[in-house]
Amino acid sequence: MIDPSTLDTCQLGNSGNALTQLLSPVTNSFSGPLDAGEAITFKKNGMTFAALARMDLQPQATPNYVYEAQNLVLSGLSDLTLNIPGASGGFPAFSDVPFPVPAPAFKVTMPTDLGAVTPTTRFAWTGASNDPAAVVFLGVLKGDTPFFCTAHDDGSFTILNDFRDVLNAQKFVKGPAVVVQSIVSP
Repeated sequence: MIDPSTLDTCQLGNSGNALTQLLSPVTNSFSGPLDAGEAITFKKNGMTFAALARMDLQPQATPNYVYEAQNLVLSGLSDLTLNIPGASGGFPAFSDVPFPVPAPAFKVTMPTDLGAVTPTTRFAWTGASNDPAAVVFLGVLKGDTPFFCTAHDDGSFTILNDFRDVLNAQKFVKGPAVVVQSIVSP
């Protein structure tokens, strides 16, 4: 569970390590990846809408499922079903299970240039879940001054004045950001 006192705060440090720690309760709560068969398909009105092909990157490796044709945009769609062929010793097969599509999709609207985040940058996004167990993770990558912030998934976030002072003391001017959409803590 995410500690609510850590939301809407920032810290100096490696955003990759912080994200790994944030996700570790989620990752460790599963028994591991399972083989789901040759391809996972989404259907709309009984017709295949998209197929995610199985890609074995290395022998004996965990299978990955990849959509190769174009960007898969599910936002705004309805009446999709999911079909998984299943695999022996892996994920069980099922067909035509309703697949709800969340709306609206998470999208960062501010800043328009994530490559130039400053201490005064205001972040805004659409598709906020407003779920008290959800967090939006913001990582800024800049040489000697990497930092990360965790924000309530309410649609906006601004770095607090106290942390701006820390960034100014570190001589941070601007850097590129990575924004990870809403993550829900178990």
